Amino acid sequence: MNQSNGEQHSLKYLGFFRVAVTSTCVYFSTVYEAVKDQAGPLKPGVQDVEDLLKAVIRPLMCLAEENFSKLLDFVDKKVCS
Repeated sequence: MNQSNGEQHSLKYLGFFRVAVTSTCVYFSTVYEAVKDQAGPLKPGVQDVEDLLKAVIRPLMCLAEENFSKLLDFVDKKVCS
């Protein structure tokens, strides 16, 4: 997570959660790529849907990632108080 001054901020209590989410995303991405490679005749259709979803969802994902980091920081601070 990038702070406004460019420093890296670590979570005091919920750091494991960020690692768990990242690991889960990497796992599902790997599984998805393997399934997509085995799609056979459906592969062009899968690619078309994937491209469409990337165009629509990518901006939303960037926004969600930023807000997720803020929410995680907020909850981490509340845990210690």
